[in-house]
Amino acid sequence: MTDKVPMTLLGYERLEEELRHLKSTERPAVIKAIAEAREHGDLSENASRAPELYRRPDSGT
Repeated sequence: MTDKVPMTLLGYERLEEELRHLKSTERPAVIKAIAEAREHGDLSENASRAPELYRRPDSGT
């Protein structure tokens, strides 16, 4: 069973915008960072931390 949670139109629009941002900006950046790590052979030891490593505010992405 799915519980329904009331949401304002503004709240819905903010979530939609966040989803668009994640899909169009954050996800491609993480994919690119993982590809670069793979090229350098750095993927296996950092695979579990890759998304968090590239989302840190000090990383520039």
